[in-house]
Order: sequence, then structure tokens, then C-alpha cells
Amino acid sequence: RPAIERDSMGQQQCKWVSLPSDSAEDLGGASDDELAHCSAHAREVSKKVGALADKYGWATDPEVQQALAQTDLPSYRRILEQHRSAEPRWDETVHGTFSGDRRVQSLALGGFVFENLSVYTVLVQLLHPAIVQSHGHPPRVLDVGCGTGFLTAVLARLVAPRGGCVVAIDLFVRQVEHAKRTMTACYPELLPFVTFAVANGLDYCDPRGLPFDAIAIACQATEVPQGLVRQLAPSGRLVAPIGRPQQHEDPTGRAR
Repeated sequence: RPAIERDSMGQQQCKWVSLPSDSAEDLGGASDDELAHCSAHAREVSKKVGALADKYGWATDPEVQQALAQTDLPSYRRILEQHRSAEPRWDETVHGTFSGDRRVQSLALGGFVFENLSVYTVLVQLLHPAIVQSHGHPPRVLDVGCGTGFLTAVLARLVAPRGGCVVAIDLFVRQVEHAKRTMTACYPELLPFVTFAVANGLDYCDPRGLPFDAIAIACQATEVPQGLVRQLAPSGRLVAPIGRPQQHEDPTGRAR
């Protein structure tokens, strides 16, 4: 039986609905407004998954779709809109290299960036085999450029049942605060499976020297970051946008 669930932190509150299938079911005491709020995102995820399959022949594992559907992106947007403030620790020697990027300019002013749901779907699907086949040990995942925390939560849903963890890092203090805030407000049950840190992702080195089964990189890179590749466990996977920022690609990563 699906159930409306709520978690809150101060004035922030997230709601979602767990639907075991696409069939209509009795939602008990849930109001129409609650159901519409909670299920709209799940329906959008389902549409994106279907579109990827129809247009590109892209198969999405049901576990990946469920993890995306259970992480309500509109709730994240509402929370973050209320906490826009400039990056408190802009360091020209660290951040200046990226100041020509419009997305970085937005982040420096306290903004945030969400990818299209299709991009999240493809990225998580590409990492999924490495997470579920971690060769007998709890999976470790590195989320480079955790930003809003949406992808962090999706990845945490995949590692949590397997006793794994996500290391979520970002170059900007404010973005790490965003990721912590959204997870604390929406899905505090996932916090034990996530570690947050401020760090330059492409130069990151795990302080304990432990390898990662999967690495997700949000920022554009001109080449594959070999320093992160060397931190992959055997059969591990790294997914990153590679190439010139103006190059147009379809959601599955094929340049057009």
C-alpha cells in the first residue's frame, strides 16, 4: 500500500509518495493536492525513462528509476530558492580558473544548477552496474560537484541497502551547504550513508586511500581526469561530461 510520508526541518518540508507499480491504487487519506504534489515528479521520471527508450533505445534499470522517482526534485527547488546567497569563500587562486563559466558565475552568486532528468537518468544508469556488483564489499561512490544534493540522494538510495556510502564534494562551500540542507530536510534517513566535504573534485584524493566503485562528475572536463581514474576499484566506473562546453550532445552522451 503506497503511503504519503513527510520529513521536516524548521520551515522546510518535503513530501513524496512511494508507488510500487504504475497501476492506480487506493491512497487512503491522502488528499488530491498531496497526491498531485508527490506523484508529479515520479510521473515525469517515468516519461523521461520512456522517452529515452523510444528515442535512443536506452534501457533504465527499475531500481534506478525508483531511486530517481523517490527523490522529489521540485521539493529541492523550493528549498534552494529560499536559500540563495553568495559564495562566502571565493578564492581567486582556487575559483578564478573557472570564472569564465556561466554556470560557475551563477554558483558564485549563490545560485544552483539542476540537470535535465534525462541526464540524471543516463548518468545513474551508467554507474548502476558498478554499484550493484561491488565484488563483495559495500559500494563506495564519489559525487564530484554535489551542488543541489539531488544526485547525491539518488546515489545514496542505491548504496544504502548495500551498506555502502557516498562521498559528496563540491568546490564551493555554499553548494555543500545546499546539499546538506536538502538531504536533511527531505531524506534524513540517508544521512548516515553520506559524507560531505569542500574539495576541488578533479584534484580530489581520498584521505584514506580507499578506492571508489563509481565516480559521478558534474563539471565539464576537457579530458578524462586520470587522478580520479586511478582511484577506481577494479571494474569501477567513472562518468563525466568530456569535451568543449559548446558541443551539443544527446542525453546518452553521443555528440551531435
